[in-house]
Amino acid sequence: MIRPLAHDLKGFYSSPLGALACRTLRRRIREFWPDVVMNKQQHIEEVLVGFGYATPYLIPFMTTPDHVARSRAIALMPTLQGVTPWPVAAKNRTAEIATNELPLADCSVDRLLVVHALEASERPSQMLRELWRVLKPGGRMLVIVPNRASLWAQRDNTPFGYGRPFSKGQLLGLLDSAMFTTLNVGHGLYMLPVKNRLFLKTAPLFEYLGSRTADALGGVTLCEVEKRLYATPATAEGKTQKLAEA
Repeated sequence: MIRPLAHDLKGFYSSPLGALACRTLRRRIREFWPDVVMNKQQHIEEVLVGFGYATPYLIPFMTTPDHVARSRAIALMPTLQGVTPWPVAAKNRTAEIATNELPLADCSVDRLLVVHALEASERPSQMLRELWRVLKPGGRMLVIVPNRASLWAQRDNTPFGYGRPFSKGQLLGLLDSAMFTTLNVGHGLYMLPVKNRLFLKTAPLFEYLGSRTADALGGVTLCEVEKRLYATPATAEGKTQKLAEA
């Protein structure tokens, strides 16, 4: 499977089209997650992990405007993709990892932001099971994948044109089979994936009109899921056995 490498992704997000796409998706991510902050009552910071190539989208979660509420954000990048240092002007928070063996303890992550990962995986179910393992019960994951019905998935001048794009149904089915509970689904990137300056200037208009008239045609699908653990109800036989043992 052809997948963009880390230096290709970095180059895209350094371009005018990539920077605009990043700003647009950052706003959509904040609509899903407006509350990734420190728990002020317990003085505990949420652990936020970006998986795939998520560093352009992690910056807003590093600190709030008042520099008080923060998340402990790190980035994990698959070996086949490669890794780039991040952040630029601070201690490195990235690591190159194997997708089937994350260097994290069970139930150790509050939030997972998955970008440029699922569509490039040859074993997406195995990847999701490993992400499920490290997520805390009640923890949330936001997955961003190319939308199969969009122009972004049909053109290879952006990273969203590589790998396997997903329809909404395909993505929900895959996440459900990995034992995640879907909370919210949406789309983003309604602007055209072209580098023409005129189209870049009209991008806000495309985003406004697209979200209201052609939501299913957004360039990416965003899906927020939660890890829930359910207790198995005791059977009548089990209750009888316990009473007999007493």
